[in-house]
Amino acid sequence: MKNKPLLHLIIGYIVIAVLTFTAVIIAGRTYTVYLSDPYQSSKARVEVLDENIILKSETVKEDNLLKVTFKAKQTGKTSISVTLFNANNEREYTQVHYDVSVLPTHVIFVTGYDFGGYQFVLLGILLIVLFSFAYALKQFRLRKKQQFFSYKTVIDLALIIFFGLQSIMYSGLFAGSVLMPERFSGWIVYNWAGFVMSAIFIISIPLLIIAAGFLSVSNLALIKHEGLVKNNLFGLLIS
Repeated sequence: MKNKPLLHLIIGYIVIAVLTFTAVIIAGRTYTVYLSDPYQSSKARVEVLDENIILKSETVKEDNLLKVTFKAKQTGKTSISVTLFNANNEREYTQVHYDVSVLPTHVIFVTGYDFGGYQFVLLGILLIVLFSFAYALKQFRLRKKQQFFSYKTVIDLALIIFFGLQSIMYSGLFAGSVLMPERFSGWIVYNWAGFVMSAIFIISIPLLIIAAGFLSVSNLALIKHEGLVKNNLFGLLIS
């Protein structure tokens, strides 16, 4: 079957998407708030506007970090707040407040593009990018032996560079979200991804110039063998 590798790639995409969706539904039913504790002696106060929608399930204090986990009960909207007071002076405190929604899937969604289980979305994107990188690399290896300067070979090379840079970016973001969850959130990852993607496009400018050079060589070679054919001239103009 000629398009068997492509079919496998598409099936891989579908499997990853289904597993990611399932993982988010399971993990997203809880949401953990992280709050740095700047006081030597402190006490916490956790408030939920409607405990019929979300309920505090666990409070853990580790070193200078307070972790409060909330669990979804039913669909609806509410708000949560976590306040950390200085036990010696209650006028000194640090606080976080979130407006949250429990979706029909019982995933807790926080206003500002954050939700429980967002790490699995990152992992799913990373796997899709890695699959794409592997597919482009395989196609490039097959084509370069016979058609090194063909359009498809140049496109494969460009995809290898593009997906390779994305793999590095998403690997870093996923590792950070797992190893340092208190410093990451869905909206932080979203912003960083946008910033790094812009950087990738900037980095790609010299690579695009190289790719244009390959296309020029390809079309000049075709013109030499086939003459001034319309398609070859158009390809040279594009490059």
